[in-house]
Amino acid sequence: MLITNRKRLFSFTAFLWLLLTAGSASGQGACFHFIGDSVGCAPFRVVVRSCAGATANVSYRFKWKDDDSLDQYIALPDGKLDTSYTYSVPGVYIIDQLRIGGQNLKRTVRVFDVRAKPEFRWETCTDTLIVYFTDSIFRTYEFDPGNGGPKVPVNDRSVPFRYKYNFTGLQATFPFSIKGQIPSTCNKETVPDTATLYKSNEPPAADSLVGIDTLSYRARIRTRADEPFTYQRNDGTLWNDLLSGQTPKDNPNQTNLITNSLFAQTNQVRVATLNGCEQTIPAPEWTIFWPTTKPDNQKISLSWPRISIPFMTHFQLLRNGVLLRSLYGSSDTSMIDSLDLVCGQTYCYQFLTKRSVSGHPGQLVYLSPPICVEARSNRPPDPVQFLTTTVSDSGIVLDGIASPLAKTFEVLRKEQGDEVYERIFFADSLPLTDSLAEYQNKAYCYKIRYQDICGNNSVLSDSICPILLRLNTPNETDKNFQWTALEGWKRGVAKYELVRTTVSDPPLSLDLGTALSYSTRQRDPGRQRVKYQIRATAKNDTAYPKPSLSNPVINIQESKLRFPDVFTPNEDAANETFRCYSLYISGYQLKIFNAWGNVVFVSNKLSEGWDGTIDTKPAASGPYAYWATGTDEEGNKLETRGFFNLMR
Repeated sequence: MLITNRKRLFSFTAFLWLLLTAGSASGQGACFHFIGDSVGCAPFRVVVRSCAGATANVSYRFKWKDDDSLDQYIALPDGKLDTSYTYSVPGVYIIDQLRIGGQNLKRTVRVFDVRAKPEFRWETCTDTLIVYFTDSIFRTYEFDPGNGGPKVPVNDRSVPFRYKYNFTGLQATFPFSIKGQIPSTCNKETVPDTATLYKSNEPPAADSLVGIDTLSYRARIRTRADEPFTYQRNDGTLWNDLLSGQTPKDNPNQTNLITNSLFAQTNQVRVATLNGCEQTIPAPEWTIFWPTTKPDNQKISLSWPRISIPFMTHFQLLRNGVLLRSLYGSSDTSMIDSLDLVCGQTYCYQFLTKRSVSGHPGQLVYLSPPICVEARSNRPPDPVQFLTTTVSDSGIVLDGIASPLAKTFEVLRKEQGDEVYERIFFADSLPLTDSLAEYQNKAYCYKIRYQDICGNNSVLSDSICPILLRLNTPNETDKNFQWTALEGWKRGVAKYELVRTTVSDPPLSLDLGTALSYSTRQRDPGRQRVKYQIRATAKNDTAYPKPSLSNPVINIQESKLRFPDVFTPNEDAANETFRCYSLYISGYQLKIFNAWGNVVFVSNKLSEGWDGTIDTKPAASGPYAYWATGTDEEGNKLETRGFFNLMR
């Protein structure tokens, strides 16, 4: 009988049963074997037979694990030799036979999914199909050649199965199939495939070999699907394998990365197919070589080994991926490149060769790995050009155009009228800012030079003299603007503009031509605080994409909180309301008092005035007092008080 228990229940039951039967133990070792198969598909019934005799008192654990993590099953045969168990879940299981006074014996059972099918790969050579079985389930198979011939049993999966086809012509296609036989409990569905066989094997098509670096190459080859191949290197006498692979069924045109530390100049590398008939069929070889480089002043010297490549149609030297020169075979082994070299710029050189080989489709292309070097030079770089200046709250900002290889900028400055420029600071890049300039009080001129990454110094730039703007406001309405001319632009200034800016309004500009002053008697009604700058635009010169801006000048206009001396609410549509006349005021309050000091009117709105009534009745004519407070846009508190007459 068969008893199934959890771990704790089993331990007690097994111990009790073994204790009761211990007296009949013979002391012999455990022994059992399978009646039938030990491999099958779920549900799978396993039958075991004890060879220790009917009185040996043995038991079985059909799902045993060293850590006791699986449920334990005990078979109590009651004198029977044969015991069975059915596995419903795929997996690998251990059957443990226990015998009182003897040793345990363990055997393995493998249970697979019922849907299992045979797995295999294949290749061909000449007229033979070679099948390699790759699954771990079936041990025997049945092969149907697909040519009408008899089916062939395959009883040994450990060696490749070969089937020779007889056909006329150079090529034939056969829809062969394979069925799994043992274990018989698994799916017996036939797995079909189609094989194309050739009377003579052709070499693979090798299109290109592209060098990534001197140790890595990327190759594009074409072989027949599922065909093994290898990359080989010629060491001078023999071809040695570097890398092997197999072309996927769904991608016969594949790209492979080859990495090998044995790559060296003048190596020969090729790809070859390996068929099941132990034949190596090579494609034409590539010759691997690349230049060596040596930088010098304004030139780079290149050299390479003498080579001889049969059937070569192209031999070209590329620089940064662009054709530099077409060469002429083995007679060329060196050259000097001095074409438009720039100091500090990196230049990468590659060889491109193409061969046309008889019987090989297309051209055999080789692109060497890039060999890179940085150019050197002692040539002074061009000076900074097209200088512009902008004065901001942080200082005077200078910008222009310099070599992209500029490393360190030296800034020189003088006050207008002085003769000598003085070095004031260094900077790493343009634009740069002179934060120490007294830009509101002094007019300056600047020059800039720089050093490039090769240590060469440029000559000094032309001078640039920023605009200095001054504002004179003799009264609350008059404004007199004066500014210095911008100096340094080769074609001069096309126009100056007065630019007005507030915190809330968009900038407004006024074209002033080439004048250096401007006056106005108008108060700015928009905001109390107004910023003014002069903007200069270059004359007919697209090389100055940026204008130059002067220092900003801030004008804070006077705020106002004013009232009339008299008003006449007599319904003649003139002067009917006593109200405030203000500029830039907020936080407003107005109180009006009669002759006895009583409050007759209060308002917190600038738009609201007194209509001359008290409790909807006309107020008496005569003197009244007012008191008003407010805050301007700069945060200043204003207060005013006075008297006025109400007249009817």
